[in-house]
Amino acid sequence: MLTPFERKMIYAFLASLFHYPDQQTVEAVETLEEKTLQEIFPGLSNPEVPPLEELQSAYTGQFINRLGGVPAPPYGSVYLEKEARVLGQSTLAVAGLYHSAGLSLEHTSEPADYLPTELEFLYYLTEGEEQAREQDNISTARRWVASQADFFGNFFHPWVVPFCRRLADDEQAHPFYLWAAELLRRFTDLEKQRLGQVAK
Repeated sequence: MLTPFERKMIYAFLASLFHYPDQQTVEAVETLEEKTLQEIFPGLSNPEVPPLEELQSAYTGQFINRLGGVPAPPYGSVYLEKEARVLGQSTLAVAGLYHSAGLSLEHTSEPADYLPTELEFLYYLTEGEEQAREQDNISTARRWVASQADFFGNFFHPWVVPFCRRLADDEQAHPFYLWAAELLRRFTDLEKQRLGQVAK
């Protein structure tokens, strides 16, 4: 089983993959140790990292704007709302959770249920668990895990699965984002198993 530190670092890495790419995105993937990746996700090799301009163009077509419609919008409400729209009631609910945790969205213009933001929130919750365990505060660590399970089960996993499926089914998807989606799918499968065991 992955440690809290390992889990939070994977959440951070995934968040960087699904943000609009910059040079740090390229460097993060280029320095990723393939041995470490394959120990956690057997058979998943490191991708070839394209030039930044190509990656940015691919991101735009995949997640921002494409003729005929974006195939996989990275917003939870598109998948969780009956009308499949951005900024739905689920978005407000997620923003409320951030606010309750003392977190602000002032640094971003994206909705609260933007995929990288939700991944960063799970990083925050996992880091809380990690710090509590380092202090041998088991009851506090369990509360952090319960918060992870609640957010993951109600607001994250239910839409990330179809999001990854849409990416996998998109004939125009760039290989880099097919790889990123497979990594996301595999990790969320692991987290679902772990958090499901916590709930028992």
